[in-house]
Amino acid sequence: MYADLTRPEVNQRIDQDALVVIPIGSTEQHGEHLPVNCDAFIAGTYAQRAAALATERGVNVLVAPTIPFGFSTHHLAFGGTISLRSQTLYAVLCDIMESLISGGVKRILFVNAHGGNNPAIAMAVNDVKRNYPETVLAFCHAAAFGREAGKDIFPGTKGSCHACEFETSAYLAFNEAAVRKDCIKSELPEPRVAGEGLGGVNREGVTMPFTMDQRTQCGVIGDATKASREKGEALTAVITEGIAKTMEQVAHCPLHPSSARVRVK
Repeated sequence: MYADLTRPEVNQRIDQDALVVIPIGSTEQHGEHLPVNCDAFIAGTYAQRAAALATERGVNVLVAPTIPFGFSTHHLAFGGTISLRSQTLYAVLCDIMESLISGGVKRILFVNAHGGNNPAIAMAVNDVKRNYPETVLAFCHAAAFGREAGKDIFPGTKGSCHACEFETSAYLAFNEAAVRKDCIKSELPEPRVAGEGLGGVNREGVTMPFTMDQRTQCGVIGDATKASREKGEALTAVITEGIAKTMEQVAHCPLHPSSARVRVK
């Protein structure tokens, strides 16, 4: 863990071309049954477990402290949520990357567990890469690694979105004691337009944002009543492996020479 090391120890690892992994989540309402730290906790847990696997495979990886806040304005109506504006999140991410790069870091990977963060992360990574072309910068959304396996782990599911069967199962696998099982609920809102999924995206990828209070009364979108620790263990194993492989790829990706700043002719 990055935060557990002293300055000389951090610098030594960076001098050995360490990959710095930054987990990012959110602090927001997750219905009545999951803690508001759900996304941040899951991001940090995935990052640490995947880093352990990657380390066993010879990857020099440091997991930075989890960023606990994200873009969550769509949850504010329920209370319990601490959100950053998208512009603020973008600036925070750029500052973090530039701080690390100024200290000699050449490889950075964000492990994200909150979908609302994706646009700001993408913009920040691309802009910082433009200014520091010699670096290898990357980001991933943890849930994406479980989409295919989820079809078998959650047969018959009507989809996932928020504090749902998928997310609740993952939290049960990581920290079952923190789940308020007597408060678990299900809410499956009807599509606003033909073909719309639970998350506001249709089959063609068209996205129609919404605020959570417009789509759910209890703060849940999905059927969390079907969640189980066993499903969560199966899902998180697949996701952890996917993130570990991503760490390997980023760690072994060739660095670009600083001459890339020169316009290509």
